[in-house]
Amino acid sequence: NGKNKANQYYDKISTLARTTWSEQNIIFVSVNPVIDGYSYTYTKAVNAFNKEIKTKILSSGLSNFKYCDTNSKLNITTSNAPDGLHYDKSTYQEIYNIIKNNCI
Repeated sequence: NGKNKANQYYDKISTLARTTWSEQNIIFVSVNPVIDGYSYTYTKAVNAFNKEIKTKILSSGLSNFKYCDTNSKLNITTSNAPDGLHYDKSTYQEIYNIIKNNCI
């Protein structure tokens, strides 16, 4: 389940943010969407994962740790993700631009 995986992942990366990477700025980029018809279960898990990670990062009190939400800014359709999972070049560019303009 997405929430449990988020907790496990957060424990690892927050420990690194406090110790080994304490002098670094860390930007966690959300897991991006798939087309619901491709895998609804996967979409639910991704959304639960992103929500839990975002909440934990925002409440962590770590100034070097930031959450970057690309997931909610994307409109994924079969025209930009023909197989429901992998994006076309322009969508990858859009993700890059979101990170560059909103998260760095």
